[in-house]
Amino acid sequence: MEENAQALLRRVLESPQPSAKYKSAVESSADSEIFQKLKDAYDACVDEPTVKERGTKPLDDILTQIEKIYPAGKSSGDATKGNLTAAVVYLMEIGVEALTSLRVSVREFQF
Repeated sequence: MEENAQALLRRVLESPQPSAKYKSAVESSADSEIFQKLKDAYDACVDEPTVKERGTKPLDDILTQIEKIYPAGKSSGDATKGNLTAAVVYLMEIGVEALTSLRVSVREFQF
């Protein structure tokens, strides 16, 4: 179901916005504005030339910030634990679910 939902979302975001004759009477200009913002965000994520142009700089900036928060190679007990927490919080604030995830999902297990 998740794959189907992702595929449907991709088709919607890659399609043009419906013309006025296909819009329902209840659809507002706010809906159009939100739809356009979603499309713009999606287009930015799949804009390969811009991603290649930026290179690794965004990742380098994140790693530099993590190094400031949680310096590698230092282990001083409780201070290190606090710094690790701060590093995880920083990652969560910028949307990186590297070490933790706060979502719930269903997984199939085969025995």
